[in-house]
Amino acid sequence: LNYKGLPLKTEWVDYPDIEALYRKLGVEPVAKKPDGSRYCSLPLIYDPSTKTHVSDSYQIALYLDKTYPNTPPLFPKGTLAFHQIFQPTCTKVVFSTLPLLVATFCSKLNERSQAYFRPARERMLGGNLESLCNEAQWQKAEQAWAEYAAILAANGEGKDNLIMGDQVCFADFQIAAILAAARNALGVESEQWKRICGWQGGKWERFIDQFSKYTVMDV
Repeated sequence: LNYKGLPLKTEWVDYPDIEALYRKLGVEPVAKKPDGSRYCSLPLIYDPSTKTHVSDSYQIALYLDKTYPNTPPLFPKGTLAFHQIFQPTCTKVVFSTLPLLVATFCSKLNERSQAYFRPARERMLGGNLESLCNEAQWQKAEQAWAEYAAILAANGEGKDNLIMGDQVCFADFQIAAILAAARNALGVESEQWKRICGWQGGKWERFIDQFSKYTVMDV
């Protein structure tokens, strides 16, 4: 929304209240679990200009491009197929990094949300949240980010900071999101964030800095 220059107001929702919010608003969830069942997810937006609710980041991005065609595109013309193909790469990067962060995420939630978040994420990730952040997982995450850096390097020197070389697209925002989550949760002075910033010669700190101008919550 900030990238497109669209005004917004952020409303925070505790984890145990998400499903009730969907019911209250009459919104049908579109996000799917690995078993194919649907679940209520955030973000969820409401566009007063069209009186429309849209959930799921990917669907929101598609909606914004369609509804506001005179704003900077998240899916530049001819890239929808690319973005579909890109999703497994994004998933690998995100799910290699998530185990390093979930315990910190949980610690920052209020008591009600912690009681919901911890068992749900431990079921999803298959272990105690604190135990997931171990050296083997750090090595796995670094390897996944190294593989993504190699993909970007194919664009050539000077164009290897964005997946399309010189134009921001939704895929870049997907990668920026997990980096922003890590930076915000761990703290810029933490040893863990500094470790991530040290991967691939500081590439990911430079990468996330490209998106700093879009991080204001309300405009």
